[in-house]
Amino acid sequence: QDGYRSLASEGEREGEPYSKDDVLVYLQLCREQVEEQVTALDLEAGSGFHWLPFGKLETQFYNIRHIQQHTGELYERLGAAG
Repeated sequence: QDGYRSLASEGEREGEPYSKDDVLVYLQLCREQVEEQVTALDLEAGSGFHWLPFGKLETQFYNIRHIQQHTGELYERLGAAG
């Protein structure tokens, strides 16, 4: 994907924790990319997926609900693991 950047740098040792500053810089990058992408969305367009028979705006609500579902599942697993 064009312009995609990862929090991990090339050659970084596996398992090494990120510094607070690294995470904050990456968070700012994510916020900027979200602002750019959301501004560019054509909310009147179709979903872009043949199996989702609704428009782009409703697709965004669908995605939010989907993320919430997986967040709940993760929360349950973490709770069960202690």
